[in-house]
Amino acid sequence: MYYAKDLVHELKQARQIVVFGAGVMALGVVSCLREPPYDLNLKCCLVSDKRGNPDFVAGVPVLDFQEAEGNLEKDVMVVIAAVDKNLTSMEKSLHDHGYNRLIPLTYEGDLWSLIRGNLYQEWRKKEGKPYLTLEEELGKRVESAWEKEGEMKREAFSKQGKVVHVYRACCHVDRRLKEDLSRYSWEIPIQAGAGLTGERICEICDDTGEHISYKNQQYCELTALYWIWKNDRSDYVGLSHYRRHFEVNEKDLETLADSDIDVVLTIPIFDVPSVESVYRRDHVEADWQVMMEGMKTLCPEYLKAARELSKGRFYYAYNMFLMRREILEEYCQWLFPLLFYCEERCSGRERDGYQGRYIGFLAEHLMSIYFLYHEKEYKVTVDKELTEEFLSQMARGVPILDTVTRPCEVRRIGKYTFSIILTQGLNRQIRRMCGALGYEVRDLVRTRVMNVELGNLKDGACRRLTDEELDRLYELIKDSSNGPVRDVNGDGHGDVGMRE
Repeated sequence: MYYAKDLVHELKQARQIVVFGAGVMALGVVSCLREPPYDLNLKCCLVSDKRGNPDFVAGVPVLDFQEAEGNLEKDVMVVIAAVDKNLTSMEKSLHDHGYNRLIPLTYEGDLWSLIRGNLYQEWRKKEGKPYLTLEEELGKRVESAWEKEGEMKREAFSKQGKVVHVYRACCHVDRRLKEDLSRYSWEIPIQAGAGLTGERICEICDDTGEHISYKNQQYCELTALYWIWKNDRSDYVGLSHYRRHFEVNEKDLETLADSDIDVVLTIPIFDVPSVESVYRRDHVEADWQVMMEGMKTLCPEYLKAARELSKGRFYYAYNMFLMRREILEEYCQWLFPLLFYCEERCSGRERDGYQGRYIGFLAEHLMSIYFLYHEKEYKVTVDKELTEEFLSQMARGVPILDTVTRPCEVRRIGKYTFSIILTQGLNRQIRRMCGALGYEVRDLVRTRVMNVELGNLKDGACRRLTDEELDRLYELIKDSSNGPVRDVNGDGHGDVGMRE
């Protein structure tokens, strides 16, 4: 089901469509509207003055008002491609020239998010991957048993003992908004960068307990994420922004906490011609290379996903999410060492205030890489005794989500337990595969990192890698590193800790 389906229909029915603008935003809008589900034949890109603008945007000619006179119908549909601050003046200019059928798409606007969401949905379908929305996954919403009296506000609530905390990152330098936030009363405001000022705007601040609040100018909302990771112990956790929110309510979150949904992310950003090229254009080019080097050094198994993201056109922005506590733990244990690596090697570069937020920008792309990473080994416990037919079917492939899963390695461990190595990353794949064959997953644990078996390591524990493990690890990463792996102990041995 498409977002903004009435607008999609209106666009498809329009006799003539033009895009107003010829800059970066227009490039994205033109590229999006010429692909499914829109497949529009755009007449031109309209501008008020051609000076400083290109002659074509993605093959579409650029015309000014004078050149367009006589070539465009007066009821032409004009899709405005604008940054938010320019929208009012652009609308006035169009009205002054007799164009009144306007659809405003701004970079920060919800409508542009929905428009590119439809494009992403079609891309997923083309790639044979499911596109799942939170609303569809939660299914029919159940009536809450809570008694509602007046303006009841809840900072935490539970379903069968499961606690959900969704934090809203705020900062003392944020611009003041007129938006009514009462419909997000379930969010918990947290002051990010509290350690850099004496001003207090939230009851919860990120400079208490274990924190990195003092890094906020570079890390942005990530100082709040670090605080949440180290100091919050809810079962399901989320992070939004003072001006960006998940459009859910308390009943949705109640249902989410009791579901088997692991992670909820935002509709991705659409970059043309590729994610990496746009990052290098808009930010400090060398930072991207440092990020890639960090992955080669710290987690080379993610390089394939990193290269896939680099060449692709979509990434998850804003460092926003809703996810299970165990997923958050795994993600943060992976993310912050990479960010500290990048900070150490990038911090000396001269930057303005915007580019000074480079750690936050890199983290958005790292989040995308993390969730693109596919192959994982899991230990799975189910609710009834395993059969050879079940194990064989799991290995061959199981019909789920309008596809058949790729062949994977499956091995019996016990009467109710088996291990599985996935070669793709469909939504809740293992649970769905088991469910399709009449089994219910009771426990799911990741058991290794590359060739290193985690064994019975407890949370926070570590052990020395064996000579055999090191030899094999070096072999696996020999083509993924610019230099030798650093021996932090000086004894020729490495350490492995429980990351899962």
